[in-house]
Amino acid sequence: MILRFCPRPPCAFHRRSPRPPPAGTSRPVPTTPAPSHTHLSTVLPGSGYARERPVYGTLAVGQEKRRTRPRRLNRPRANQYIVIMTEIKSALEIALERTRDIKGDKQTLTANERRNFGKRVASRYLNPADGPVDLVKELKKYAGQEGDYVREGFFQTITANLSLPSDGSYRDSLKKIETGLAGVIKERRQVGYLFHQIDQFFDQYLKAREQVTEQLKQQYEPQLREKERQLAKQMGAQIQLTPESDPEFMNLLSKNLARLEEQYNQALRQAKDELSRMFAARK
Repeated sequence: MILRFCPRPPCAFHRRSPRPPPAGTSRPVPTTPAPSHTHLSTVLPGSGYARERPVYGTLAVGQEKRRTRPRRLNRPRANQYIVIMTEIKSALEIALERTRDIKGDKQTLTANERRNFGKRVASRYLNPADGPVDLVKELKKYAGQEGDYVREGFFQTITANLSLPSDGSYRDSLKKIETGLAGVIKERRQVGYLFHQIDQFFDQYLKAREQVTEQLKQQYEPQLREKERQLAKQMGAQIQLTPESDPEFMNLLSKNLARLEEQYNQALRQAKDELSRMFAARK
């Protein structure tokens, strides 16, 4: 048996049987140099065809096939089998964690209830529909941490009602707010001094509104008279317009008053921040 290497894998051409040689002659076996391919053909003398079988590896002519052990894959080391496991908690630990969450939820629920109670006290204090409210008694219904939550809700509602006035009837409500805040802030003298400044500040704001309105009316007067003349020409009768009845003037006035209100609100927010600082110092 003679071994030779095929230059490429078997195909239909290799599997086709060649023509038989003429009688009395023998077909010479080609002596092609063995290429470095991995397919081996076994030529059987006298058979007239080549039977092919794959061989894994590279053999030279005349070299015996050496049985080699299959290549062993790289096995991971022992420390690579270590699995990082998450912490397995016992049933007792899980139960304790759930209990802790329930306790936290109860504390949050209690705090919200006490704050809401303080807000309701402040609302009844500012709008006593059912009669006057005994503020000292209401604020002392709860002691300790719960009492702090009540006062916190009361403070939030009272300061939320501290806003720029629309007319000169603000003084009564402002005095009521001052009295209410004095019940939850220790620095009562500073509270009184601050509200004295707020009173002057509100009075200045109302005067500024009147001044802006009057100046805008004077500036808009020529345009208003021109509209009167055009309407009188169209309708054949004398028409008298006022700035308050003119949509264009009211739109212009609203924009100017909004800018003024924003400027004064910035100063009012500073006063509220000072009240918050006083309230926090009480704790």
